[in-house]
Amino acid sequence: MLVKAQRVSKMKDNVTWCVPSDGYDKDNAVEIELDNYKEIDTVQGELQQSDEKWPKGAPIMDFFKVGHIIYQKQS
Repeated sequence: MLVKAQRVSKMKDNVTWCVPSDGYDKDNAVEIELDNYKEIDTVQGELQQSDEKWPKGAPIMDFFKVGHIIYQKQS
């Protein structure tokens, strides 16, 4: 199933999910084939802005948020 997903990053603590830092394409949704991804985490509410400054705080490749669920691409 093709769905719109949000790119994600992690805070400095490397635990908390967040929106990528300014300077990265964070506002445009991407389409992913959800059947190729597995659920790895659930977040409450909206993601916070990254506490990193560009060039740090980049989107993490193959990790996306759909609704309140974080998905990772299966290899």
